[in-house]
Amino acid sequence: MASLPLELIHSIAVYACQPQDDASKAPWSAISPLADACRAYRPIALEHWFRVLRTRTPTDVLAHYFPNIGSWTRELDVSPPQEIDRALYWNLARFRRLQRVRVNDPRTPQFLAMFRYAPDTLVELDIREFVWPRPNVFFGIASAFPNLQILRTSQRQSWCDLCYTCCNVQLGGEIPSKLVYTDGLGLPVLYARTLSSLEHLRFVSITVPCWQGKHIVLDPKDPYKELWVGECQNCTVLLFGIDGFRDGWMARKRGDDALASQRAHSSTLLYIKPPSLQTVEWVFQRQEGPVEEIEEDEATEDDTERDA
Repeated sequence: MASLPLELIHSIAVYACQPQDDASKAPWSAISPLADACRAYRPIALEHWFRVLRTRTPTDVLAHYFPNIGSWTRELDVSPPQEIDRALYWNLARFRRLQRVRVNDPRTPQFLAMFRYAPDTLVELDIREFVWPRPNVFFGIASAFPNLQILRTSQRQSWCDLCYTCCNVQLGGEIPSKLVYTDGLGLPVLYARTLSSLEHLRFVSITVPCWQGKHIVLDPKDPYKELWVGECQNCTVLLFGIDGFRDGWMARKRGDDALASQRAHSSTLLYIKPPSLQTVEWVFQRQEGPVEEIEEDEATEDDTERDA
């Protein structure tokens, strides 16, 4: 029987390896028949299978079995253990064509220490089920991934620049599905300052669960009216009634040094936009029932640099 053209085998492998639902890759059973068909097809199947490498720790990669894995892998999908062994880390430089890293359900702020020597090709980071989104963690992102262009985080809470805590999101009125800023504004001030060293960062997406509240009402058609960047409901109620506070706070979030100074806000905490940032989006996942209380592990002790 005549063999199929290798170009067609590549196309079959691409189709077989398409992920299903929210998974990062298809199951091995989808590509194994092609890998087992003949010796000529097996390296093609393996190359496409390992374009996404799913793992927990650096010791999981059996490079001595698959010496070409460093050139095959385009995406690293990591589900880190709850306790991080600081002696082990990902030498990302070995993945010469790596473009994207996905981290699933990190349980300790130290997970970023697992990633070192990111190649210039690595431009996207996606963090799922992020429990403690403090600014010091975003500083770690900027340090570990200096060439990022796209940053996506799915967070259990937002960061409030007013009380310096992680908080549950509660919005009044009709909760929008998404809030989009298109001029580089829209991040919490301390997030923006810690990410300002990323010269190529152009897109940030933050997904948070959202409960029905009363006092913060957002209009997705005019997001700049409130310029909401994660502030908690309690701070909004307590502080926005103080004479002149809201105007000064809005100026700080816009990076307006003159107005913020007039309103007695420290110019050291003004918004600093990452130089190439174009779009910031907040995605709201509506929740039913009572607001979820998150008990933080002792390992997440807050060492946030307030004057980042």
